[in-house]
This record gives sequence, C-alpha cells and structure tokens, in this order.
Amino acid sequence: MRRHGNGVGVFDLVVIASIVDPKLTGDGFFPVLRLLRQAADGDPGPLNEAVDALQGGADTPAAEYSAGLHVATLCADLTHAPWGDSAAPLWQRDAAVDRALRKLSTEDVWPFEPRTAVEQGVIQGCRHWPPSRPNPRAPHEWLAMPVLLINGDRDLSTPVEWAIEQAARTPHGTLVIVPGMGHSIQGRNAAGDQAVRDFLLG
Repeated sequence: MRRHGNGVGVFDLVVIASIVDPKLTGDGFFPVLRLLRQAADGDPGPLNEAVDALQGGADTPAAEYSAGLHVATLCADLTHAPWGDSAAPLWQRDAAVDRALRKLSTEDVWPFEPRTAVEQGVIQGCRHWPPSRPNPRAPHEWLAMPVLLINGDRDLSTPVEWAIEQAARTPHGTLVIVPGMGHSIQGRNAAGDQAVRDFLLG
C-alpha cells in the first residue's frame, strides 16, 4: 500500500468485503484474502484491479451523496436501540448501551464478540445523533401482494432479527435467511439468487 499509494482503496475494499462477504470467501465479491496475499507476495496487479473496479463510481459528484441524510434516516427508523428510539435524550444513551453490552453473552452474538454488537455503525452513528421525531411505522398490513424478504445471518447492518420481525408483520411475506452471508445478498450468492427466482417464477 505504501508503494502503490492505494491504502484508502484497499481499506474500502476490505470494509465492503466485511459487510457483503463476512466470511471473506470471495462468494459474490472480490476474493480479498487471496488478493492481499498475492500483493504481499509481489503481485499487486489483481488487487489494484479490484480497487479500481470498486471505485468505478468515484466520478459521481459528492453533492449526490449525503452521509447525514443516511444516518438521519437510519436513526429515525431505529426502534429497538438500547436507548429506545430516536426521541431518547442524548444523556441516556451511553448508559443504555453499556447496560445492553453487560447483558450480552458470546452465545447471543456468535460468531461475533459482544462488543461488536454495540460498536457497529448504526449504534455508533445514532447514539450521538440529535434527538428527533421517530419515523412512523409503515402500515405493513396493507401489503396485499406477496413480499420476499432475504437476509444474511451475518448481517450487522440489518440483523436477521429485524427480518424475522418484519416477516411477522407482513401478511404475505416469505422470509429466506441465507447462512454465512452479510449485507447486500442479491447478485452475490447463489442461494439468495435462487430464492429470488423461485419467488418471481414460482
């Protein structure tokens, strides 16, 4: 990375891999471990190609992205945070996170560590976000059409518990949990893709 000046791109690659391919198998994403090994052994070409491919949208104007809007939406949607919802006072949140961490066992969050559950992006982003009006609950009972919900059982962005809760509220919902997968499954995993085909064509 020092030699090639691509440290930020490599970091982005590893972070995204940890989200979409948490076991780093290369299933549906770049084979990150192999690429890093090749680069360490003196062949950085494949790693550089992966970084370049991942940054293919880098010419998109920054004004089209809003990290603040993203966090604000996540926080307003969050209803089961350790402190409750987005209306909770800031001064209560750190203590609530500490209490939640003390209640977690390794078995509760395996294959992660208990601290991982309170240090992931949604909790860290929202624990310091200013109190705001929570988003209204969507009227799921009005969904008359079939609905497919797909979730990876290693997803830290939208945990499988949320998918189970959503499926229970969706009258014509079908829930497919894909073992070993993280966030953003569609097009990255054969089992997830087959579930979509079965749903659409069945």
